[in-house]
Amino acid sequence: TMVSHGKYLVGYNVQAAADLESGLLTGYVVTGDANDLSQLERVCEAVEAQSGALPERVVCDRGYDSPANATALDEKGVEAFLPSKERGKRAPFVPDEAGRMACAAGHLATVSEWKDEKSGVLYDHYRVSRCSNCPVKEECPGTGKRQRAMKVARVDPEDLKHRANGRCRTPEGRELSRLRGQTIERVFAVAKERYGLRRFRLKGKKGAGIEFGLAALAFNLQILMGYFF
Repeated sequence: TMVSHGKYLVGYNVQAAADLESGLLTGYVVTGDANDLSQLERVCEAVEAQSGALPERVVCDRGYDSPANATALDEKGVEAFLPSKERGKRAPFVPDEAGRMACAAGHLATVSEWKDEKSGVLYDHYRVSRCSNCPVKEECPGTGKRQRAMKVARVDPEDLKHRANGRCRTPEGRELSRLRGQTIERVFAVAKERYGLRRFRLKGKKGAGIEFGLAALAFNLQILMGYFF
């Protein structure tokens, strides 16, 4: 695996999935790829082979935000929640339960079409004009004394990656993203801290798979026996 500045490291990328309700590790796969941009198809195949069924939905971190991952999950009938890698100023409006853009005070935004003449990109221009005496104005991430506004580029409704990004901005998506850390991240934390699996001792992907498989077995057995980490 290339790490930086043309240097190579003999290492492996371990992908794993955990069940949100039980905390059990449901599947894992060892690859030689340096990033996670095309890993979810392999992860789903591992879950299906090792646990007997595909997951209904998958929640990931920003490293998995790619068209390849979104397409792979869609083709398998799995609902994808992929946080966008695009970071910037916090948006003044977020979708409510009905999918309508609303500000922190609950005011619904009006929307109009706006076109960038240089790029030709069409945007939905959202605006709320009830800000002058709003009680939450100081906490609102927007700017301006009398109104808040933001532009959202229109994308193809069949753009799977953007649809997966959008799910993460819904109330359900935000809640699932908060729970992700205490499920799958706990697997790797326990493997490193409790089992001492900080580097592989056996050679090759097969050897790495055996070592991580033993750690996964120990992890699941402890959960099934009622031992909580």
